[in-house]
Amino acid sequence: GGLPFDSYSPLLAAKRGRQTGGLKFMEQGTYYGCCAAIGAAGTGMVPLISVMETKQGVVFHFYCSGTVETAQGIFAVNTKMPVKGDTEISVLTAGNYEIQLRIPPYCKSAEVRVNGETVSCAVNSYLVLQREWKENDLIQLIFDWDATLLQAKGFEEDPMSSYHVAIQYGPLILARDERLGSVGTPVTISDLTLTSSAKAPFPTMCEFELETKEGTITLVDYASAGKDWQTRMECWMPTKEYEREIWEIPSQFK
Repeated sequence: GGLPFDSYSPLLAAKRGRQTGGLKFMEQGTYYGCCAAIGAAGTGMVPLISVMETKQGVVFHFYCSGTVETAQGIFAVNTKMPVKGDTEISVLTAGNYEIQLRIPPYCKSAEVRVNGETVSCAVNSYLVLQREWKENDLIQLIFDWDATLLQAKGFEEDPMSSYHVAIQYGPLILARDERLGSVGTPVTISDLTLTSSAKAPFPTMCEFELETKEGTITLVDYASAGKDWQTRMECWMPTKEYEREIWEIPSQFK
């Protein structure tokens, strides 16, 4: 059984693949969910929207390593995103056109260089570079960011929801995985200093240790957590003890 796409990856302590968005039970006894279709389609669209064409040239929304071919020209992208904010874009097609670069809002600071010369830019904006480009011109982007503590706002239907925090690291959300320590236990965080570590017995994009009042916790990027489908994980960590019900797909449909 199961669906072709992880419909609802858990935000609170739970296992992947246990819930289904837009769950519908069919007459023949099977089930389906809308996320199984649109989730997979949305993921596949990322490369299509990362770089887009404009009347004046091209715009880089996201930075993914590879070669980009547009009507305006060809670009080679080499990046450490989303773990680190270092990106190089090699211009492989000469001509007079515009290149727009997204400077993300999660940056603490950002620097852009063209052929080694610094160009002024602002965080949470698009930098427009209009010039006569030469073959093998090099654009360098250096983004710097810190960990940010996110506080859940909560809502009336679930008053305990406000007692949760999450940690954002640049474009990534970090998560706990019970293979690396407790999950679902309260945390008190006053210092967001992250220390790189390499304890995980599974592949990750990044891994950190964080000191809390209750002790050291290990965090990995959310996409890498719980991917054995049998391990609890969470990105919203509770700040106090409470009980909650965990709904799962009925066993006859698994």
